Order: sequence, then structure tokens, then C-alpha cells
Amino acid sequence: MLFTDKHQKKLVEYYSNKEFTVQRPKWITRIENIAREGRPESVLDYGAGVAQQVANFTDLPVTNYDPIYTPKATVKSFKPFDLVVCNHVLEHVEEKCLQDVLKHIAMLTKGAAYISVGLGPAIKYDLAGEVAWKVEPRSETWWQMKLHDELGHVAKIASDEKEVAFIWVNDRA
Repeated sequence: MLFTDKHQKKLVEYYSNKEFTVQRPKWITRIENIAREGRPESVLDYGAGVAQQVANFTDLPVTNYDPIYTPKATVKSFKPFDLVVCNHVLEHVEEKCLQDVLKHIAMLTKGAAYISVGLGPAIKYDLAGEVAWKVEPRSETWWQMKLHDELGHVAKIASDEKEVAFIWVNDRA
């Protein structure tokens, strides 16, 4: 299970009323550097949501995908991708669904996956001012161990007090 119905409803409601900035995020440069080295013919933005930043800020051959919005029939037609980008997605996944989401990312990855997660707490409010969901902070070590447990070896490529980024190469493909 990638998400519960309750969580999906909250995410759709929250993001349907949110405006996104058109400013280029700093992490896009990391994606471009990874792409220069690996020259992917196919890139999946896993958890693209409505912002779709990888497609909007790069010339890479990107397929936008978000489990919350993309019909299941579409996903079944996907072939594994040379590069999967999962930027600031996992920290918003319900704990009971995290293992399935990581397995799903592995299944969709032919080459490598760029995975970054926020390290701090975050609270999202709905239109009524109620807490839509709360992100509990996890440490860099916690994320590295979780990713290692599900995917195998992951290499940390960047970190600061707000986020950590990893690269995982699928040697099972």
C-alpha cells in the first residue's frame, strides 16, 4: 500500500489550493550533474505532484509520476527508468506505507535513484486551519539505515541541517 485513502484525500485537498514558486530549486543542479554522468534516456520524477519541478527546470526526458494523482493503470505501463528522482517525498509518506513505497521505487529503477528527504518537522494545515498531516523529524542516520534496509547500499551525496540526499544504484536490474 503506497498510501491510505485518508492520507490521499488530505494531500489532494492541501495541494489543490497551494501556489508554487517558479524559482529554480538548488537541488536541480544535483540532478543535472547525475544526469551528465549517467546520461539517462528515461527519468521518472517520483512524487512529482503538481509542481513537477524536474520537468520544469531541466531538459531531461522526464515522466512525472505521483502515486496520489496518477491512475494505477498508467503505472502498470511503466518500464523501469534509467534515473528515478524522489525529492522530498518520503518524509511525507505514512510510516506504515514507507516500506511499500521504497519497494515501488526499486521496481521502477533500472539505473539509479536520487532520494532526498527533509530532516526537520513540518506541519501542513488544511483550509479549515486543522492539521492535515504532521511530519515527524527523522535523523540522517535513521534515513540512511531505512534506505539501506530496503534498497541495499546507498551513498550520501549531500546534507545540511535541513535535508540529506542519497544516490542508490540498482545492481539487481
